[in-house]
Amino acid sequence: MGEIEDRIKKLFKGHQVIGLDTMLFIYSMEAKEPYMSMLSSIFYYIEKGLAKGVTSIITLTEILVKPIKDRNIEAVKDYKFLLNNFPNLKMVNIDPKTAEKGAELRAKYGIRTPDALQIASAIENQATIFLSNDYKLKKIKEIETLVLKEMVDL
Repeated sequence: MGEIEDRIKKLFKGHQVIGLDTMLFIYSMEAKEPYMSMLSSIFYYIEKGLAKGVTSIITLTEILVKPIKDRNIEAVKDYKFLLNNFPNLKMVNIDPKTAEKGAELRAKYGIRTPDALQIASAIENQATIFLSNDYKLKKIKEIETLVLKEMVDL
C-alpha cells in the first residue's frame, strides 16, 4: 500500500460514512492537480467498501452546470451515470428534516445554503466526517471536516 493510501486509511479510521462535497467530484472529473492522487485514493477507499460515501442531490446540480453550459451532452450523461452508479456512494434527496438541519447550520455558522444542505445531508445520513476544499466549513462542530488542500499538504 502506498503512502497516500496509508494516510487515507489513518484519516478515515473509525469513520464508516464519509460526506463528500461537490468539489471532490469536479476535481476528480477534471483531473485537477495537485489533488488527483489523494482523490483517487479516497474514491478507491469508498469503491472498495472500506467506508460508504454520501453526497446530496445538490452535487448533481452543481456538477452539471459546466457541461450543460458547454452543451456537452456526453459529459452530462457521464456525470449522471457516475453519481448514480458509483459503488458505495449514496446521493440523497433533501427532505424536510435535512432542510431544517441545514437551516440550523446556516443560522449558527453563517454558511451558504448549498454548503449547509450538503453538510446536513451528510449528518442526517450518519456521516461522521465531511470532505471539502472549503476552509470556512472547518468551523462546523457537528461533524469533523477535512479540507482537501490540507490533506494534500500533509
